[in-house]
Amino acid sequence: NTSTPTTLPAVDSATKAEYNAETRELTATVTAADKGTLAGSVKFSAGDWSKTVKLDAEGKATVTLPASVSGTVAVAYDGYTDGLVNPSDTPGVIA
Repeated sequence: NTSTPTTLPAVDSATKAEYNAETRELTATVTAADKGTLAGSVKFSAGDWSKTVKLDAEGKATVTLPASVSGTVAVAYDGYTDGLVNPSDTPGVIA
C-alpha cells in the first residue's frame, strides 16, 4: 500500500505599509489569507537603495529610511521558501 503525499495549495498574502515621517520608519505588515503565521522577508526599495528585512512573529518588518531616500518606496513580500504562501507587494509608499 503506497500513500500519496499531501500537497497544500499556496495561500495568498497581502502586504500593506505605513510610513512615519517623524521617525522615517516604514513598516510593512504581511497577512496570509488563511490567517496563518508567516515567515520570510520584505524588500524595501527606492531608486538605487534597497534593504531586505525579515518578518517578525507578528508578520511585520520595519526599516528606517536613509535621508537620501525620498519619493516612492516599493514594498514587496517574497513569499515563503516552502511555497505555501504567495508573494505580494504594495504599489508604493510616498516617503
